[in-house]
Amino acid sequence: MVTSQPRPSPGRLRLSAREREALQLTASGMTPAEAAAEMGVCTSRVNDCLRYASAKLHSPERPGAVHRVYLLGAISPPEHTNDGVDLVPSTGQHEVLRGLAGGQDLGWIAANRRVHVDVVRGDLRALMALVDARTTVHLIRRGWELGLLGPTRNEVSNPSTIRSSG
Repeated sequence: MVTSQPRPSPGRLRLSAREREALQLTASGMTPAEAAAEMGVCTSRVNDCLRYASAKLHSPERPGAVHRVYLLGAISPPEHTNDGVDLVPSTGQHEVLRGLAGGQDLGWIAANRRVHVDVVRGDLRALMALVDARTTVHLIRRGWELGLLGPTRNEVSNPSTIRSSG
């Protein structure tokens, strides 16, 4: 599904250093509490940074915010690894991954697939185990590392278009 939404350009996107750091640490698999300890701040400060960054990125869900920040180049995306060459996510798992990357929550993904949210939760758990992701935000990073996510030709050529399948 392709939806047109205005997206900030990298030059207009103004993430603070703390917002970028909070996004990077949570994308690496840390919980907000772990990121707070690393940053030397309280957990509520990390959650605030993530909320502000998500708002600036026009993505209410954290996994979608991380995907967008990678697409916009505000944070360098992880390099591809070869440790997932034999990974083949199911269609449902791939739809969950693309939905989360597109900023959707599990309820929306379930409704779009016309399945119960428990089916989507099961696909999510199986996918996280498959790619060794600790959190849904870390799942986005792992998706980029394994080549399951990344800019599509459409996203590269037309930055005002968000591409997500669901």
